Amino acid sequence: MAIDTADQRQDPDRRRGREGVVYPERRTGFDRRSAGAGGLRGRWNRLLQTYRDNPRTILLVLALLTLLNLADLVLTYRALILGAAEVNPVMAWLFDIHPVMAGVVKMAVGMLVAEMVWLFRRYRRALELSIGVTATMATLLAWHVFIGQNLPL
Repeated sequence: MAIDTADQRQDPDRRRGREGVVYPERRTGFDRRSAGAGGLRGRWNRLLQTYRDNPRTILLVLALLTLLNLADLVLTYRALILGAAEVNPVMAWLFDIHPVMAGVVKMAVGMLVAEMVWLFRRYRRALELSIGVTATMATLLAWHVFIGQNLPL
């Protein structure tokens, strides 16, 4: 009977792991086996894979996110001039300092998010984040336009 020496440790304490090089995780969250799956999950996987494979589409979504962020800033400032109160305490503090300061910070954070999505666009979660944040900003903008204007100040 041959003895396999590939995993034999010198230390009798087996709780300690083997020393060696640990390679970083290389998976991106796109499992090739589940791409053809049916149902909602399969369609979502195919949509994300198509989205990932089209960098121009990603750039278009990120540009839309930046424009929605700017529109939210303008509509928020308009509402504040009309007497509304800012609910976000950080933005309220920045608007108290100066509206330009609030605008710079808001746009910088939005562009930082867009940059991070672009840098990590090969990862599933980054693509899902870009779609989710853009949908959230579009919903917020719709609230500003359709509901926020009709609220009593």
